[in-house]
Amino acid sequence: MNEKRIKGEETKKKIIEVGENLFSEIGYDATSVQDICDKAEISKGAFFHHFPTKEFLFLEILNEYLFKLDNQMNEIEKKSKNTLKAMEKMVDILEEIFVTSKGKFTIFLEFLRKSSKDSEIMEKLSNQFQKYQKYVFFMIEKGKKEGSIKEDIDSEFISQLIISLAVGMILKKSLFLSDEKENFSKKGIEFILESIKKEKKI
Repeated sequence: MNEKRIKGEETKKKIIEVGENLFSEIGYDATSVQDICDKAEISKGAFFHHFPTKEFLFLEILNEYLFKLDNQMNEIEKKSKNTLKAMEKMVDILEEIFVTSKGKFTIFLEFLRKSSKDSEIMEKLSNQFQKYQKYVFFMIEKGKKEGSIKEDIDSEFISQLIISLAVGMILKKSLFLSDEKENFSKKGIEFILESIKKEKKI
C-alpha cells in the first residue's frame, strides 16, 4: 500500500515537471494532455487520476511556484542581519527569478498571459501581489522598530512603490526591454531602500 502511494507521488511529480517544461517551451494552449502523457511516459488514466483537467495541473504548478518563492523570501528574512538587509537581498532574488532564470520566467509569463482569460488565475496572482505588498509594508514597519529604517517614512506608500517597480521589472522583461545597459526598475528599488535607510549616529 505504501509502495503504491510512493509510486503515485512520483508519477504526480513527473507530470508537474513535464507540464512545467512544456508550458514554458511551447505555451499552455499548444500543450495537450496527450503531449504531457507522451513526454512523462504515462497513460491518460494516470494523468486524470492526479489532475481532472490540464488547467488543474497549471494551477498546481502556479501554487508550487508561489510556495517556493514565499519560502525563499522567508529564508532571506531569517538569515539577514536586519530588515533592510533582507529587503536588499530580496531584490536580487526577484532579479534572479524573473530576469536571469529564463525557464522560470517563461512559465511566469504563461501565468500572466493565462490570467487575462481565467478569473481564478487572475485572482490568485492579484492576491499574491497584494500579499507581497503587505509583506513589504510589515517589513518596513519592523525595520522602523529595530532602527534600520527611518521612522518618519510612509510605509504604505513605499511598499506600494517597491511592488510597482518589481512588477515593472517583470513587464520590461516581457516586452524584451531587459537587454538595456541598466535595469532601472532594480536600480529604482535600490534607490528607495537607500533613501529610507536610517543613518547610524557616530
